[in-house]
Amino acid sequence: DASFSATSTHRPSTERTSRKCTRGGRSCSRRQDPEGLMLKITGQVTVNRSPTDLWRLLMDPGVLKRCIPKCEELEVIGPQRYRVALKVGFGRVRGHFKGEAELKDVVEFETYRLEVHAKGTAGFVQGSTRVRLAALNGGEQTELAYESDAHLGGMLASVGARFFQGAARSFSEQFFDEIAKL
Repeated sequence: DASFSATSTHRPSTERTSRKCTRGGRSCSRRQDPEGLMLKITGQVTVNRSPTDLWRLLMDPGVLKRCIPKCEELEVIGPQRYRVALKVGFGRVRGHFKGEAELKDVVEFETYRLEVHAKGTAGFVQGSTRVRLAALNGGEQTELAYESDAHLGGMLASVGARFFQGAARSFSEQFFDEIAKL
């Protein structure tokens, strides 16, 4: 079971508008400024695996490459550091992004923070995601909660802002659907 709720604040130039929508336990908020688009995405999903099993999957670069939508490269370049390449597209914005990701603040089988810095043909992405695992039903299932803060720039931020909520929801659902199949 996955849940998603979204809150949006869009600020082009000096004009302000805001919208709210809720779908389950995920949320997304956004703010656009001259330097790009600031995003906050939160959610939770219940996975039919123990926290230990789910942790091992989340730490396996091969598994992540298969499960992350449109991931073209996920290569280990150091302890808890990866080179990444993604193909992204939503709305009219399409592009390839290359950069690095690093795991930080790791507490085995419980939590970690993933920092990503990538540039591409449609702009840049810088972000941090906190992931927390909690055992459910005597350890037979796991609740995975995540909270992301991202800064998007370039065409990705200007053209992609209105499409981001749906894309973030779709990306999350695809990732967790793939994890569930393993």
